[in-house]
Amino acid sequence: DMRAAFDYDFNTLPKGRFRLWAFMAIVPLVTFNKSARFLGAAFDAAFKDPIIHDALIENWVGVPDGLETNFKVCEDFNTSAQRVQDVAHLVINGFMPEDLKKYKKVLEIGGGYGDMCSVVHDMGFEGEYTIFDFPEIHQLQEYYLSKNDITAKYVSDWQDLETYDLVIATWSLSEIPLELRENIMSKIGESTNWLVCYQSNAFSGTLDNSQYFKDKFKNRNPEFTFIRESAYDGDNLYMRVKND
Repeated sequence: DMRAAFDYDFNTLPKGRFRLWAFMAIVPLVTFNKSARFLGAAFDAAFKDPIIHDALIENWVGVPDGLETNFKVCEDFNTSAQRVQDVAHLVINGFMPEDLKKYKKVLEIGGGYGDMCSVVHDMGFEGEYTIFDFPEIHQLQEYYLSKNDITAKYVSDWQDLETYDLVIATWSLSEIPLELRENIMSKIGESTNWLVCYQSNAFSGTLDNSQYFKDKFKNRNPEFTFIRESAYDGDNLYMRVKND
């Protein structure tokens, strides 16, 4: 039902204001949360590295002129909470411009409206970027990224996945039903580097995601870092595997 609703919105609502669509906030596909941890990490890295500084600057695609202030997180830097969060995920886990420039293939599981893909490219990535998501959401990602002159590969069938230099999954892999998750992992499990944000409890309440990732990556030297506590889905954490 949600996929059908989004498809209808995409094909009827003005795309130039997509970040204001109700669907974007309900899912959510855009964040308004101003997390101190993310703000601190993103701005600290930005003022140390000019590449990260420029990547943190918003492009405002999907926000009508004059409404940028509804999304800005501070007066003296032109950025949004979404941009801050995506930059922070990378820098907190040590995926810096010099790393991203080396990678040939990146996979993002659940790509939102495409902001992480945009950030990764702005931080120097020049290879093939694949987004695994629903076809309905791919429409928006392609629209957004085309406005940023970025071409991505869009995959909706897990059988079309392969191994990658970096897998990014921010609150997505942990939300996928276990059978499909196992199918996905059978294709991408040997990928080199991983940046995963996850909630400790699956939505069904029957799966401990922390134990799942510890077991799945037990021979890969995974690192786990606390992000925040949530009454809805338990602790939220990072899992990082960085092998190069």
